[in-house]
Amino acid sequence: MFGKKPSVAEQAKAHSRELRTTDRDLVRDRHKLEIEEQRLLNEIKKNAATNNKKAVEILAKQLVKVRNQKEKSLQASGHIQGLATQSTMIASNVRMANAMGTTAKTMAKMNKVMNPEEMSKVTQQFAQEHTKF
Repeated sequence: MFGKKPSVAEQAKAHSRELRTTDRDLVRDRHKLEIEEQRLLNEIKKNAATNNKKAVEILAKQLVKVRNQKEKSLQASGHIQGLATQSTMIASNVRMANAMGTTAKTMAKMNKVMNPEEMSKVTQQFAQEHTKF
């Protein structure tokens, strides 16, 4: 709150860490859903063997819900990975812009030290003298 504002690189790093954590949580949840799906399939088979149609119907509905939730989890994971990629690209663009700004400042300082027009004349004279040989 009272400290200095984090740099863009620090913000990108924190954002990336948060996205990785969220993605790992989704993977963990998806694994639990797969275990639940397998359990439901086994229950359905067991109840189908004993001709318990009502239980099979209820379990089948639960199985559909679990599979739908797994699909939503996969979609969310895809979105999170897309956001992570976008965040990385933005951080890269910021670093590139900073580098370009530093380069422009350096070039401006060099132009003050060395007159570009004078350097151009010297280069032309050198080229003319070189062609005489």
